[in-house]
Amino acid sequence: MPSNSTPHQAICEQCNKPFVHFQSLTRGQRFCGYHCAMVYRVAHWFPKHTPEALFWRRVNKDGPIIRPELGPCWIWTGATDAKGYGAFYDRRIKRRATASRISYEFEHGPIPGGIDICHHCDNPPCVRPAHLFTGTESDNAIDSRRKNRHSKLTVEQVKKIRELRKSGMKAIEIARLYGVSDASVCFACNGRTWWYIE
Repeated sequence: MPSNSTPHQAICEQCNKPFVHFQSLTRGQRFCGYHCAMVYRVAHWFPKHTPEALFWRRVNKDGPIIRPELGPCWIWTGATDAKGYGAFYDRRIKRRATASRISYEFEHGPIPGGIDICHHCDNPPCVRPAHLFTGTESDNAIDSRRKNRHSKLTVEQVKKIRELRKSGMKAIEIARLYGVSDASVCFACNGRTWWYIE
């Protein structure tokens, strides 16, 4: 015991048992020990700081309207990965996941292994449960291709490419002209992509 400390009697706020503390010490004066301090903290601090409460604090519900029939996106304002998807780390269960996956789990429950979370709105930081759906990696790739999400071409360019190809121009030449691969030109012309354009 330090020589200049005076012992003081106190009552633990958790277990209501008397204990002794020293005036020069500031920690542990409310609790008789570490265990009571942690029990008190879990009972009083964590309910206000559940993973769900911490998660929704990082969401802006006034996001852009990308597809009017879906309504506004709810944008993740926390950390994001290189592709723009939200990243959330739950310290209590020591797990990191995309924010869209966590949002979907809060709304619908656990997601089986091998299942991805896809976006109806195609907006990576969106975490609105109504904009999310489950699918395999293959489903996500098909959805991406169907929506031409990764295409460098516009509708007008695809129409012009088809005209050039019909006029006899080679796919490789058209590809160089538009800065895409010759496979992209062939797929656009034979309807494998952009099939909905006349």
